[in-house]
Amino acid sequence: MDSDIAKTLLSDLTKKIELENKGTRSSKGEIKTLETKILENWKNLYNFIQSDDPTSLAGVTLEEFCVSSETEIREELAKKQTAADEAAAAKRLKAKAARDAKKAEKLATEKGPEDQQSIAGPKETEDQQSNAGSQGPEDQQSNAGSQKDKPIRSRENKDIDDFVERLQGGRR
Repeated sequence: MDSDIAKTLLSDLTKKIELENKGTRSSKGEIKTLETKILENWKNLYNFIQSDDPTSLAGVTLEEFCVSSETEIREELAKKQTAADEAAAAKRLKAKAARDAKKAEKLATEKGPEDQQSIAGPKETEDQQSNAGSQGPEDQQSNAGSQKDKPIRSRENKDIDDFVERLQGGRR
């Protein structure tokens, strides 16, 4: 009997909490009906526990029993909802990452010869060329050698590479 009352009480409280979150006029009427049923079930459960083991509820009033039970149920429901929300958010992020990876892959396969130049590095502007001309001959040679050794990649390619790297890091 104890477990039947507890199961009924749990389902009624869960339904009441869900209806409270809706806040519609029709749900308010259902809440009143449920509250009456819940109170009756609490009384029955409280009396059953007290008759079965009087020391287990020593010093606890019916009201305290009701409040503590409802608080525990609300906490459990909140934990379940939080877990469900986190799972949904993770699923959305995973789907977005897959879409972005697919876009990056598509961009990489569609690159033409003009895009290949941007990978090798941007062309020097007139300011950069004039600055290079104002340096001494040794400086020009050392700078020219280092630029050929390390091509400057475009910002877009860096972003794509960073994104792909993060995706691969998340799979490990």
